[in-house]
Amino acid sequence: MKKIISAILAATMGLSAAAFSAGAAQISENETSARQFRFEELSETTLPDNTVKTYTYGYTQENNPEPCATFYNRDTQYYYFIRPNAEDLSTPNTMELPKGEYKFGIYGTHNKQRYNFEHTGGTYVLTRFKINDFSPMNFNEDGTQTETFSNGNTHNFNFVKESDERYSQLAIISGGYVNFVAPDKDGYVQAYLFKKVGKKAYYFTKFEDKANSYRSGSIEICVSFDLVIGNVISDVSMGTGGIIDIIDATGIQSYIAGLEEFDKIQIRNADVTGDGKIDVADVTILQKYIADML
Repeated sequence: MKKIISAILAATMGLSAAAFSAGAAQISENETSARQFRFEELSETTLPDNTVKTYTYGYTQENNPEPCATFYNRDTQYYYFIRPNAEDLSTPNTMELPKGEYKFGIYGTHNKQRYNFEHTGGTYVLTRFKINDFSPMNFNEDGTQTETFSNGNTHNFNFVKESDERYSQLAIISGGYVNFVAPDKDGYVQAYLFKKVGKKAYYFTKFEDKANSYRSGSIEICVSFDLVIGNVISDVSMGTGGIIDIIDATGIQSYIAGLEEFDKIQIRNADVTGDGKIDVADVTILQKYIADML
């Protein structure tokens, strides 16, 4: 099957040697995004396999909703918990997890999806982005999320502790990083995102309003398919949103050959190797990923 897929890739993406004579396309900081997705990559760090680490953004000691992430090992039937450092929110907590399959969620929520942290080692990039740009159907322009109570009243939750009666939480999990975040006044969040081909970032929310007898939570919603390495052609109308396939690899080849222009987010996702340039090495890795050879 892999040989068949590889043959299809070779036939579909075959470009002449002249097409690659353009060489590696260097990534420019001056590239502009036609889609106006606002984001900035700030710094890098690494994590080993089987390790989870916390990062917090937008919390103070006063508004800290005291979030907690849970990991349920399906093999051992043990629960593991990790939360921000209560004494110093800027100091991350780190935990090693035994090998196995896990269910993940914010404390009090339940998630049926399976997670495996045996291959989450690698590079993570602290990324600042306007969450409404990437998930406009779920977040407001200021980063809040609107919930409707049973009595018809609504409230825009801002993912902090607003009072003893009302709080909300937002966790973005990417690989081994659990980012507990609250959007700032401009609707931006910061989170460590796994820079590995095909890896999505998911968010989980939890809301509680005791005065309105309201409690709700979301389970594993993709932050945005546009934040996935390797996903350079994300046209929902074509049914390719979030799916990495031959179209993406062909798109990178066309960019290298100077036949196609990329916007800022496409340039980020086309750098599959993470070496700061877009060249045939990125296409090769993407081919292997599509053929299930990684």
